[in-house]
Amino acid sequence: MLLVKDIMSKNVVAAEVPGTRKELLELIKTHKHIGYPCVKAGTKELVGIITRTDLLEKPDETQIAMLMTRNPITLPIDAEVNDAIKILIDKRIRRIPITDNDEITGIVTLTDIMSRVVSSSGVNTKIQEIMVKKIVSVWQETPMTVLPKIFSLARVESVPVLDETGKMVGMVGLDDILSLAIETEAKSTTSGTATGEYHTGSWDAVDVIKIEQKLLSMPPIPIKDVMAQVVVSAYESSTVAEVAQQMRRHKFSQLPVTNAHGSLIGMIYDRQIVEAYWHAVM
Repeated sequence: MLLVKDIMSKNVVAAEVPGTRKELLELIKTHKHIGYPCVKAGTKELVGIITRTDLLEKPDETQIAMLMTRNPITLPIDAEVNDAIKILIDKRIRRIPITDNDEITGIVTLTDIMSRVVSSSGVNTKIQEIMVKKIVSVWQETPMTVLPKIFSLARVESVPVLDETGKMVGMVGLDDILSLAIETEAKSTTSGTATGEYHTGSWDAVDVIKIEQKLLSMPPIPIKDVMAQVVVSAYESSTVAEVAQQMRRHKFSQLPVTNAHGSLIGMIYDRQIVEAYWHAVM
């Protein structure tokens, strides 16, 4: 019986409360990911969790205690991995803090499940059966300032980038948007105040855009300057276990899917991989 303590990430980076948005942004810049458990300062006592959704929905908040989601879903260290998978799927969340006497001892994510469980499972479901076939894509010259609106309308977290011939040349995701917004915000607030975090500048400097009443600051540079160039894709005939291995090897949470001719035909995400595994084994 596999337990969460057998697969959880043990070296947990946490945001401290009380703390400020500036301190949180430093964590994100240093550790290159978005989403942190929140602990009482100087302790391991879990008091909340903060995700990219919190950052997007509360753009003017400066205190971590007000940004975070209180009373997050947790599991004890002796819980079964299947319990974690069911929660991740049913609640559509990406991470679960693991606690012992209210102190955080680890964290289990979709990526942990995919990398440490699904990749060695042998589940042979073909990804062409579960991939997303309706693909939202963008042109490489599209300004980054437009991308959040595209993500919002299409309800996606990453999109392939095409050149003028329609060839896929890269990928860009929500984390790229937030990283760029954070970097721009950090630059724009060096001489500002704690409450004046967003500033409208000229088109040549910083443009402030409003996406469903959420503010993000970033320069209007073309997507090609930020995108990750595509060097890895999944083939439509690959199995769930094979693609999980591929994602683990390259540390990706999503991959474009191509056919035998190398043409883009879909997208596959870690959540779909974990859900396909769950349906196959249960």
